Amino acid sequence: MVRERKAYFHAASQSRDIMVAIDSHGIAAGVRLSGGVMKLSDDELASRIIRLNALASLRRLHALAGSCGNATSDVRFPTDAQVAAYAATIDF
Repeated sequence: MVRERKAYFHAASQSRDIMVAIDSHGIAAGVRLSGGVMKLSDDELASRIIRLNALASLRRLHALAGSCGNATSDVRFPTDAQVAAYAATIDF
């Protein structure tokens, strides 16, 4: 039996206090929190996790675009520039 290796897509805060991972299907695979986040409000922590999850999802879609080639030309995937622009908004 051959096990298929799963691909994971990650995003982390600048301080690396929050890290998220999603699998190749876009399903949450994990969240890692370090001590620095304990001072955040629940709302702020949730917002940051959601933003990092969105970045990981953009990275997954961008990678999917590369693996699909022109087969899905009617589907719009995020470009390098779009992923980089969103990543630049992660200022925490």
